[in-house]
Parts: sequence; structure tokens; C-alpha cells
Amino acid sequence: MLMRILGKSLARRRGRITIAIVSVVMGAAVATALMAVSMDVEEQVSAEFRKYGANLIIIPQSDTITVGPPGMDFTSVTEQGYIEEVDIWKIKRISWRNNVLGFAPFLYQVVSAKSDTASSDLVMAGTYFERDVTIEDTYAPEDPKTVTTGVSYINPWWKASGKWIEAPDDEASAMVGAEVAQKLNVGIGDTVTLTYIPNGDDRVNTTTCDVSIVGIVETGGNEDGQVFVNLQLAQAMSGREGKVHTVQVSALC
Repeated sequence: MLMRILGKSLARRRGRITIAIVSVVMGAAVATALMAVSMDVEEQVSAEFRKYGANLIIIPQSDTITVGPPGMDFTSVTEQGYIEEVDIWKIKRISWRNNVLGFAPFLYQVVSAKSDTASSDLVMAGTYFERDVTIEDTYAPEDPKTVTTGVSYINPWWKASGKWIEAPDDEASAMVGAEVAQKLNVGIGDTVTLTYIPNGDDRVNTTTCDVSIVGIVETGGNEDGQVFVNLQLAQAMSGREGKVHTVQVSALC
């Protein structure tokens, strides 16, 4: 009896029920489409922003030493801390590892740069241009054992004429910023002599290296006034083997 009553009710109201079902289906479809578009737009916007360089910087913890007699704080001196290069791979072992698009370590020091016609003191930055990094202990079994990264990956917006330094063991090549190229009056193919003097006055332990310019970088930022070399060359010249100052990370946040 109940089924008969329900059948007659549905038969008499067939049009209304059809409209109700169609409305529910259309509403669910529109809501699903809007959600998909919203999520896709967010991912695309995040990916586009990452084309403009690193958005996270990892720095080491440094010790601060107070200078002055008890009760009188004249100033403070910070003891430079370093990040161990052998620990960089751990960036890809965090739970949000898939959001890390790339990273590059940096070691900075002031050097004297000399060309055939000019000389100047400037900042030399040792880094990875393009290098395979081994992940010694992956977060999950399906994670890749190696990742390719470097400044050419995290800074695709850099305007570089010439070419990037390709070989990770190339210690004879350098890339210079546009301001450096103008200051030293050099171009691609020219040779520049880099001299590092520890503490600015230790002439005994001075290190010198001749590098050939393979590319000129123009960013409109501090990079225009720097010279870029492979990390191991900067470490060897400054006596900081295995050390880096900072790690720049490009990540979807």
C-alpha cells in the first residue's frame, strides 16, 4: 500500500521531481567547478610568483658577544655562524618537501678584482649554478634520491647574457653582475684576477685565482655588483671548506 501511494505521488509530480533533481545536479556541478578553478588559480599564481626568485632564506644561528664593562653595554659583536654544506639535502626531507621547488647555498666574501684596465673591491658569491644533490635519507620510499637545483632553477628571471656556468667542478669560470662588468670594463671571454685577503690585512695567507667571464647577470638588485663562482672555489679561496652563509629556497607557501 505504501509503495503504491509513493508511486502515484511520484507519477503525479514527475515534472517537479525532475526539476528538483536537475537543480541539485547543476548546483553540485557548479560548486565543484568553482572549487576546482579556485584551487587551480591559486597554484598557478604561486608558481608564477616563484619565477621571481627565492622566497625563503635559511641563515645559521650566530652568537652575540656583549662588549663593555658590567652594567654598561657599549655595543655587541656577532660571531659568524655557518651552515654545513653536507646538511643542505635535509631541506628535501621535511614533510612539505614537495613544495620546495629548488634551493641554492651561498658563501660570500669581499675580494679584490682586477682586469687589464681597472680594479675594484667587490663581493664574490660562491653558489650552485646547476648541481645534482643526493638525498641521503628520503622522507618517503617513493621520493627521488637526487634533485637538480641551483640559482638557474630558483632565479629564472635573472637576465643573463652569455651562458650559465654548467659544470659543478668548474673553478676557472665566473659570472659577473652588470655593474661589475662596467666597473672593470670587461665582457664575456675576458679574464679577471680575484684576490682574497683574510681579515683585510693578512697578506701572508692571500689567495689568488684567475677566472674567465662566461656570463653577465643583470637583475636590478645587489647581484649586479657581485661576481659569482662555483661554491667550492669560494670555499677554497676563503679557507671555509664545507661552509655556507645562507641557503636561498624557492617554495610554494
